[in-house]
Amino acid sequence: MIVTVAKSTGFCFGVGNAVRKTQELAEKFNNVYCLGDLIHNDAVIRQLEKKGISFVQDISQVPDNSHLIIRAHGEPPETYRKSHERNLILHDLTCPDVRKIHRLVKEKYEQGYQIIIFGREDHPEVAGINGYCQNSAVIISDNEEAEKVVLDKKNNCLFSQTTMNKEKYDGIYQILKNKYPNVEKSDTICNATGIRQMQAVELAEKVDVMFIVGDKKSSNSKKLYELCKLACHKTYFIEHKGDIEPFMINDEKNIGIAAGASTPDWIVEEVKEAMEEKGKQGEKFDFEKAFEESLVTVRKGTLMTGKVISVNQKEVYVDLGFKIDGTIPAEEFEMDANGMPVVNVGDEVEALILNVKDSDGIVYLSKKRADEIKNREKINELSNSDEPIKVEVKEAVKGGLIVDVFGVEGFIPASQISDRFVRNLDKYVGRKIKVRIIENDKRKRKLILSRKVLIEEEKARIDKEVWGNMEVGKTVTGKVKSLTDFGAFVDLGGIDGLIHVTELSWGKISHPSDVLKKGQDVEVYIKDFNKEENKISLGYKKPEDNPWFNAEEKFETGRVFKGKIVRILPFGAFVNIQEGIDALVHISQISNRRITSPSQVLSEGMEVEFAIIDVDVEKQKINASIKAVKPYDPEIDEEEEKRIEEKKQKFKAKKEVVKPSNSYKEEMSNTIGDILAGLDISKEGNQTEEE
Repeated sequence: MIVTVAKSTGFCFGVGNAVRKTQELAEKFNNVYCLGDLIHNDAVIRQLEKKGISFVQDISQVPDNSHLIIRAHGEPPETYRKSHERNLILHDLTCPDVRKIHRLVKEKYEQGYQIIIFGREDHPEVAGINGYCQNSAVIISDNEEAEKVVLDKKNNCLFSQTTMNKEKYDGIYQILKNKYPNVEKSDTICNATGIRQMQAVELAEKVDVMFIVGDKKSSNSKKLYELCKLACHKTYFIEHKGDIEPFMINDEKNIGIAAGASTPDWIVEEVKEAMEEKGKQGEKFDFEKAFEESLVTVRKGTLMTGKVISVNQKEVYVDLGFKIDGTIPAEEFEMDANGMPVVNVGDEVEALILNVKDSDGIVYLSKKRADEIKNREKINELSNSDEPIKVEVKEAVKGGLIVDVFGVEGFIPASQISDRFVRNLDKYVGRKIKVRIIENDKRKRKLILSRKVLIEEEKARIDKEVWGNMEVGKTVTGKVKSLTDFGAFVDLGGIDGLIHVTELSWGKISHPSDVLKKGQDVEVYIKDFNKEENKISLGYKKPEDNPWFNAEEKFETGRVFKGKIVRILPFGAFVNIQEGIDALVHISQISNRRITSPSQVLSEGMEVEFAIIDVDVEKQKINASIKAVKPYDPEIDEEEEKRIEEKKQKFKAKKEVVKPSNSYKEEMSNTIGDILAGLDISKEGNQTEEE
C-alpha cells in the first residue's frame, strides 16, 4: 500500500498564524476570548480551550477590559466599534487576504458601486466583508442565483469569499457580465486555496481511493471533497484517524490524502500513520460486516436523514453518518436551467434506503419515495384537523377538479368548489387554491377536498367581524387593493370599500394613483354602507385639509397677495391664491383704462399682485382687484391719444350748445306770466261752476 499526501496540506498562512498567536496569548493572559470559532476544526478548538481560551458567539459575552481575538475570517466595522466602547484589548488576526478584500470593498462602496459577493451568506467571512458596504451587498452562491439577480446601480463590482472555487467564480462573473456589461471583478480568491485544490485533484486522479481530512463545518474542506469526488469515485471525507473504516482501504494499493486549510499537520500525519498500519496488518472487511459493526443497523426500507456532501448532474451524494456515502438520482430533485439538481452542499435530505451494494460500498437511496411516505403521513394528520392546505389544480374533469396534494392526487367535487354554481371549471386549472380535507379513506387511498367550506367560514367571519363593527363616521384601517379611474378599492379585512375619486383630494387629480398606491395601508372613515348590496362608501380627505377651511380669516378683505394667472376668460382672469383656490379678477378690476379683453394686458403664468374684495365661503368664490394694487393699463400711441382728445373736445362743445343761458330763462319766465294774465286766473279765488 502506498499512501501519498498532497503537497499543499496543513494550515494555510492566515489560519496557521491565527492558531500560533492564539496559543501565545493563552500563555500570557488569563482573560482571552475569541469571537466565534478561531478555525473550522473541533480538535484545534478543544486544544485551545484546554489552554484557557474562551470561545463566544457574541461580543456581549465578553467582560469589559478583556482580551478579544478577531479570528482569521475577519469582522465587520461594527465589531471594532463595540470593542472600543467596552474597552476591550483587541488582537486582530484577520487573514491578510481577507483584510485586503475589506479595503477594496470599502473603496468601491464609497465610489457608489453595488457590491456583489460570491460565497455562502451564512459564512463568517462573507458577513465580515458585507459589513464594509453597510450590509448592502448582493450575495450569490451559485449560477442559478446569478441568473436571477437584478442589479439597479450603474456600477457593480464582484468579489469572492477567499475559499471559493475559481472556476465557479469565473463562471458566475461571465453570467453577470452577459446581463450587465458594467460589472467589474476583483480577484479575491486566495491563491493558496486554488493551488491546494489543484494539487488535491491531480492526486485524486492518480490514486484508487482519496481521503479528505478536515472538519465537516469547514467550507474549504467541503469544496476540496466535492472536487476530488469528481476525479475519484472512492473519495471519503473524514475528520480524524478514528473515522477510518477497514472497508474504505481494503485491498486498495494507492491511497491519496489531502486536507483543508484549517486542518493541522499533526492530524494529517496521524491519518497517514493509521492507514499505513492498517495496510501492514492486511485486514479485510467487506461492506456488510462494516455495517454490522456500526452502532446503527441499516435496513432496506428505512427512512434516513443525511447531509449533502456533493452534487453533480447525475447523482447527489449524502453523508449518512456511517463514514460511507448514500447516493440519490439527480432526477429526483427539481432541476435548474443548467441541468443541475436544486440542492446545496450542507442541506439535509431525508431519503428511503432502497439497496445496500457491497461491491461499491454505497447505499442507494430514493428521496421521491421518502417524500411520498412523508406526504401521506402529513395528509393523514391534516385529515384529523381543520387546518386548510394549498393545492394545485392539475385537471378539470366531469364532476370536479383533480388536484395535487403534496404529491398525492386528490379530488374536489363540483359542488365543493364554491358556494355558488360554477359553470366553467377549466378556469381553475393551474391555479393554487386553499381547501380542507373532508374525506380521507386510507384503505382505498381516496382523498376528497372542499373549497366551499372555507368560503362559507370566511363569509361568516366577515359578517361577524367586519359588518358587525360597521358604523357611519367610524375611522378604520385598510389596504389599497386596486385603483380605477373612478376611485380606489380598500380591503377592510375581507370586504372591500370604495373611496370615490372626489373623496381622495380637495384639489383636482387626474387619477387616484396621484394620491394612493396599490398595497398602501390607509386610514379611512365610513361614509355610508349597505350590507344587503355589499357596498361601503369611504372617505379619505380630511376637513382640516380643505383649502377653504378658515378662508374668511386667511383671505380678509383688503389683504394683498401675490399669485399667478392660471386662466383668462372674456369677462376676467383667475389668479391662484393657494393650492386649490383661485380668485376671480373681473375685467373692470384690471386696468384704469378701458380694455376689450383681459388678454390685452395679462397672460397665463404671469405673476401679479392683487387685493381681496370679498369672500363667499359657501359658494367657494373670491373676488379680487389688480388695479387696486397695481393697474395694468394698455399703452396708447400718439395718434390714438390725439383722437381721444379730439373726441373729448367735440363732446364738450356739444354740451355747451345744449346748455340754456340765464337770459333765456328770464325770457321764458316772462312769457309764461303773460299767458297766465291773459287767462285772468286769480291765485286766491276759486273758479266758478261755468269756468
